[in-house]
Amino acid sequence: MLGRAINVADLKSWVQAEAGRMKTYTNSDDAELKELNINLSNEDKVISALCRRIYSLRCSIVQSKADINEMFFIPNLNDSKLVDEIPLMAYVASKVLEVWGKQKE
Repeated sequence: MLGRAINVADLKSWVQAEAGRMKTYTNSDDAELKELNINLSNEDKVISALCRRIYSLRCSIVQSKADINEMFFIPNLNDSKLVDEIPLMAYVASKVLEVWGKQKE
């Protein structure tokens, strides 16, 4: 789905347009987010890295809403880190809706 919705060149331009985005999404030195950095120089793997990042964040959100007594996994991302992901998630969501939200004629 993302392979069809996300144009890698457009994503790269969007990320590179702001230094904060570059640090957050491609060059984070945060121990918990470092492995989710998106290497924009490897165009063949940008979409898979984006998918991995989205899935990891999704898991952190889902686990943080679980009943604390039943939780066997403590989310490794706190709210402030998740807030930093909102612009990227909004970008991806808008691109997916542009492609997949069109009604068939």
